[in-house]
Amino acid sequence: MSPAELKSWLACLHDAQLLALSVDYEREVLELRLNVQAGNPEAVSEEERESYLPRRMVVSGLQFCVVEPPGDLSLLKGFGPPLIDSAGEGVPPTSSWSFPVENSAAVMLWIYVSTWNSFIRFAGEDVEVH
Repeated sequence: MSPAELKSWLACLHDAQLLALSVDYEREVLELRLNVQAGNPEAVSEEERESYLPRRMVVSGLQFCVVEPPGDLSLLKGFGPPLIDSAGEGVPPTSSWSFPVENSAAVMLWIYVSTWNSFIRFAGEDVEVH
């Protein structure tokens, strides 16, 4: 994925639902299953405003993946799929620490899960969306 496509994709993750995260360490692959909001915010019906499309984000050449725990463990149950507030490249703006990336071809990314009030951080050589 080109840098411009990646930036556009990360912007689409606002209000996405995180359904699953899996890491295959042997193949160096991270996969995120998501429901990405595709509704029209100005539509009349709630169904049209709140429609989602399933997507898979696959990161190959995985360098690392860190899932920060929620500040309150009660946030893990009973609220449906975790909601993503924002995503970006590099280090999150509110973070005071980062991870070293061994391969200069790798890109470091982050996702802020608002339901948990925590980040998922990862780096890989390639990102694909299906």
